[in-house]
Amino acid sequence: MDLDLTGRSVTQALSIFSEALADCLDPQLNIKTDNEVVKLNLYNLIHKKGMRCKMDRVGRTYVFTVETGRTGKDGKRSAPPAQTAFPVGHVSGNSDAQPSRRSRRARVKHPEPTSPGHPAPKPTAATATPSASQAQGHWLVIQQDQIGQKDVALGVELLEAFLENVEASRTDGIFLTHRGVRLLDNTYQNGKLLRALMARKVKVMACAKSLAYYQLMDHIPPSVEVAPIKELHKLASNARITWV
Repeated sequence: MDLDLTGRSVTQALSIFSEALADCLDPQLNIKTDNEVVKLNLYNLIHKKGMRCKMDRVGRTYVFTVETGRTGKDGKRSAPPAQTAFPVGHVSGNSDAQPSRRSRRARVKHPEPTSPGHPAPKPTAATATPSASQAQGHWLVIQQDQIGQKDVALGVELLEAFLENVEASRTDGIFLTHRGVRLLDNTYQNGKLLRALMARKVKVMACAKSLAYYQLMDHIPPSVEVAPIKELHKLASNARITWV
């Protein structure tokens, strides 16, 4: 089954993909997109569903080949694959990549069977709780200075309301890029977006290139961390990303 998401927004692309996946009876779903943001969000969703996939770059187009786990016309799903094509830490890659030596050494060893009269060993701290590296966080990536593209007053009001309803207990941080860094300008919209952002008490990171473009590098709050855009790749590999 082929799915062309060229020209689609993130929301449209993820909705179309989810509907197509639910209806797809083929063992493979081929997806095409020309949007870097759509590519990252598709990767996150496919990874979350635990499905195998392969991604190729053809000119400016990204082509995903997703193994649906379906066996054909009967629509039955086979056992879920052991891992996705993208190993943790990589947004794009080869599905044939072999696990590293370190990952092989890190496999959990099963306890030896106990003999009668000898109690089973108590689980250690390392086996009783998941490691910190397995924890999945949640980051917001804001790339606009308003929600929507038409009415500015409405768009700014919607973004302000969105920020005011961000729950610090469910959000690890906010990454600002492109026009999103304008939220750090206390002269933009009289600083009301900056006040709403800083009141969330969550970690805030800002794209260094975007800050330089809008000449805001010397006007940001001291609590904001400046980071290169490639930091988004690390976030996408270790946390759930929501684009705004």
